[in-house]
Amino acid sequence: MRYILFLLILTMSFSTLRAVELIEGTELVFADSATAAALVIKDDDYMQRVSAYDRSASMRTDREVSVAEYKQHLARNVRNWPDSLKTMFEQFARNHHAQLQALQLNLPTKIILIRTSGDEVGGVGVAYT
Repeated sequence: MRYILFLLILTMSFSTLRAVELIEGTELVFADSATAAALVIKDDDYMQRVSAYDRSASMRTDREVSVAEYKQHLARNVRNWPDSLKTMFEQFARNHHAQLQALQLNLPTKIILIRTSGDEVGGVGVAYT
């Protein structure tokens, strides 16, 4: 299975994207590749803090990688969600809705799920969580 990058976005409207309720007041939204590419290159806390070493390591190079080049690398590695994986998440949410609701988690209203190739973090052989 491909690596999946989860981004929590508190205030964005993705009404045209497929979504599933995880718990009351929180839905999982499956970002398509265009939406995902826009999100992963956003100038946010992550992009402000990612080091030159991290950029180079992610791209498996010993040369310095600019922020602009790194953003292109990230955007190139997002993927669309196949229906089979969306269905798996939907089944999980349905099957575990009551248990998750009972945990009284303080989650944002939307959790944007971004599917990637895994190459944005150095390739399939790299363990990443």
